[in-house]
Amino acid sequence: MAIEKSPAFQFYPKDWLTSETVRRMSMEQRGVYITLLCHQWLEGSLPADMGTLARVSQVSPKLLRGSFREALGKTFLLSGDGRLRNPRLELERVKQLKFRALCAEAGRRGGRPKKGTPFPGESSSSSTPVVPPYSPPKGGRSRTRAHNIPGGSGCAHTPRCRTSKACIERTLAEARRKRAAS
Repeated sequence: MAIEKSPAFQFYPKDWLTSETVRRMSMEQRGVYITLLCHQWLEGSLPADMGTLARVSQVSPKLLRGSFREALGKTFLLSGDGRLRNPRLELERVKQLKFRALCAEAGRRGGRPKKGTPFPGESSSSSTPVVPPYSPPKGGRSRTRAHNIPGGSGCAHTPRCRTSKACIERTLAEARRKRAAS
């Protein structure tokens, strides 16, 4: 199955607002710049002909030539195939393609396990439903001890819990007791 072209690229406002090149551009030049970046993303490159490029960016050829002379000429480089490309945007394209390839490979290797698949070390004949291990809320550390259930080596409780559900319930009970005590 062929990978579709991505409809979007990462845009970093901080990089845009702090770039010396962008800061030296007029607002009109910035508008032409982002428009050309969008067209390059969708088409892969831009024509080097100023007349065609002016139509693509919807400005007059005179304005476009002036913009390229003053600022945009530094942002789009002529490549070996005679087309213009912004190197930073192409770097983002490569990063995105690598990320998508990694995700596709992870999916081929199994993706999410099917419901009802036991954790390593648990029997699938158990009448207790399998639930994912407890993970503390984002933004702070859990006050409970670390558990190793996802890795398959069991829990850190003594005596050890028989199932991941029992371990989660025990961890939550310990956390409640600690909160009540403090």
